[in-house]
Amino acid sequence: MTFVYVLVSTEKDNYLEQALLSILSLKKHVPNAHITLLTDIQTRDSCIGTRSRILNEVNNTIAIPIGTEYPQRAKSRWLKTNMGQYLQDDFLYIDSDTVIASNLMTENMPEADICAAFDRNVYIHESPFMKESIKEVYPFSNLKELLSYDKYFNSGVIFCRNNDKTKQFFSLWHELWKESFRKGTVLDQPAFNAANLQMNNILHELPGEWNCQITMDLRYLENAKIIHYLVTNKYNIYLLADPDILKNIKQTGTISSEIETLLEHPKTAIRNTRRRIYTDNAVEFSETKLYAFFFTIYTKSRKIFNILEYFFIGIRKIRNIITGYKG
Repeated sequence: MTFVYVLVSTEKDNYLEQALLSILSLKKHVPNAHITLLTDIQTRDSCIGTRSRILNEVNNTIAIPIGTEYPQRAKSRWLKTNMGQYLQDDFLYIDSDTVIASNLMTENMPEADICAAFDRNVYIHESPFMKESIKEVYPFSNLKELLSYDKYFNSGVIFCRNNDKTKQFFSLWHELWKESFRKGTVLDQPAFNAANLQMNNILHELPGEWNCQITMDLRYLENAKIIHYLVTNKYNIYLLADPDILKNIKQTGTISSEIETLLEHPKTAIRNTRRRIYTDNAVEFSETKLYAFFFTIYTKSRKIFNILEYFFIGIRKIRNIITGYKG
């Protein structure tokens, strides 16, 4: 089995450093991993100086010319949705914003053509936020069918058998993505799920441990095989998502001993922040637009939030006076 990464990067971003961390973590837990890096010509040619290390850490680099009509963000999706035609073996595709947590070669993969985990590690009906997000970006006519199917797959980790069906899937995914790009949606997941429906639900569910999306759900962390931290910023709960770490790697081309330790024990890299256990209802409320609206005010303008807070406290006091409520 081949492990595949897609990389489109310049010196102005941190995508190469993200990919390097993931690749190094893979090699720690799968020492004999055969790794293919799929990239564009410009990215490959930019891998000089401190950026050159990533080419030495992989077994095979495939650089593809991509038309100038696609901006950088779109180029990575162009490659990702089209990668089936460049690979000749069974493969496991892994997004760059990940860390490998166990020896993946010791696991038996499902006897299915293509496998992926659910987005956010839940069914659609379990996440009001996901349902609304799908509606906002899904550019295809079978939205009703998708929502009733109740399964929306995350394309961050994909296992594929090398056969005609998977090649057909990637060909369809690529064409649907190009259609969605023309309609203004650069994301690849809508086309990924549309292709699944058109091919009679070819995607087989990959257990959440294979794509543990920790900013969404921690249920699978204990047994996680691949930790998908999703977002790079200082407020991410995952230490390896801190942009200062990536900046240091960019500048030095080296990995500190502290980072090496975290790569060896990736499940320990959760920030030591306050945490609470919430019921399902509380989690569902946290995914609503109303919650997002007030949370944005709380983080962006604390003064305005405090005014609203005092307003609601006043309303509650008036209610208690009228009703005689003493609680």
